[in-house]
Amino acid sequence: MTNASILKTAFLLGAILALAGCKKQFDPASGAASPTQVVETGNASVVAVDHPDQYPLVEAGRVEEPDKLNATGAVFPDISREVPVISLANGRVVDIRTRLDDNVKKGQLLFSVQSPDISNAFDAYLKAVNDEQLANKAYIRAEDLFKHGAISQAMLEQAEDSEKNAKADLVAAGEQLKIYGVDKNHPSPVVNVYAPVSGVIIGQNVTNAAAAGVTLPARQPHSPLPT
Repeated sequence: MTNASILKTAFLLGAILALAGCKKQFDPASGAASPTQVVETGNASVVAVDHPDQYPLVEAGRVEEPDKLNATGAVFPDISREVPVISLANGRVVDIRTRLDDNVKKGQLLFSVQSPDISNAFDAYLKAVNDEQLANKAYIRAEDLFKHGAISQAMLEQAEDSEKNAKADLVAAGEQLKIYGVDKNHPSPVVNVYAPVSGVIIGQNVTNAAAAGVTLPARQPHSPLPT
């Protein structure tokens, strides 16, 4: 038998063996497949090493930690969240309604100041009212005289300018009272200072009978204050 015949015989033998194996897994006569074979691959969470003696295992220990740790330190508020509360009127503090660590809401009364600035501002307002009324009467009279040819155009314009200046002074005097928190219809020498924001009082630099302007730093909370 030649080498070519040997190879051909080996090839046919391999094909017969392959067919025999297929027939073993699926039998057309019975119409049923052989049971599925499960191949064990091992535990995926377990890693095998070639030389385990080079990687000694250390037993995990347990440490008891205290629930509370006492330590010395300093706490500083966030300066970007501080809002100074200042009395714009100088005077004497006559009433303080809040203390350190108090929670306050926007618009809440913090303290009151008895101030001569209020009296001076209201006096200036009354004088501005009188000056504006007098200037207005003078302007009206000048208009009438100009219509009858009794005064010149320049004199009328001067009277008009005086009346406008008096109005401007009156408005400025009224705004000064608003800055101090004074009602021009119900003036009082005592000015109340209210919280501009909701927060917590973190510093108090005044006491009763102390001098003002004063500052009560208030810190804005991260969350809404409790009602």
